[in-house]
Amino acid sequence: MIKILLFLIINVSGYGDNNFHSPWRLKPGDVILMKMWRHPEISDTFFVDANGEVDFPLIGVLKVDGMTSQELRDTLVELYRTYYQNPTLTIIPLFKVAIIGEVKNPGVYLVKETDGFFEVLALAGGPTPKADLTRAKIRREGKTITLNLKEAITGKKTLRELGLMSGDIIVIPKKVLPSMTEIYYFFTTLALIITLYFTLKGGGG
Repeated sequence: MIKILLFLIINVSGYGDNNFHSPWRLKPGDVILMKMWRHPEISDTFFVDANGEVDFPLIGVLKVDGMTSQELRDTLVELYRTYYQNPTLTIIPLFKVAIIGEVKNPGVYLVKETDGFFEVLALAGGPTPKADLTRAKIRREGKTITLNLKEAITGKKTLRELGLMSGDIIVIPKKVLPSMTEIYYFFTTLALIITLYFTLKGGGG
């Protein structure tokens, strides 16, 4: 299981963009939900292959790697005009993101850019009791940023608003707890301060 998860994470980390706030763009391994009004025979789910291409009904193979959902929709509308009058298309891309660390079911999941982070966290089974959502890390092509995902959940922010993209790795760290030495030092110092306070107070009286 661990080997499989590592394989998926290595593969998914190859995707992404250097800019953490660029528009979401399609990558190999993503999924596209296409619906054409009044034409269910065309509506289907399509996978972006390793070459970044999709084989669509009637129009054939189309290079979609790097396209935004709006760019893909506009392109398909123009291509399908050859076969249908005023085609009305809905394109819903599903992107790969990995979530690891302090979650119950770490792995790679397909999500929509309009999903809230709470929904992604739910896919991973939710956080463990040791999870620190205030210091989450987002990794993309060797770069890392820190996000307070607790605020993202409270504010109901979408993945698009958070700047997440296809191929990102979300790392949920453990809460940082003080060591026994630090706890001992704290209470020893506190006891010393209290002792000095009462000593000085008594001496002044």
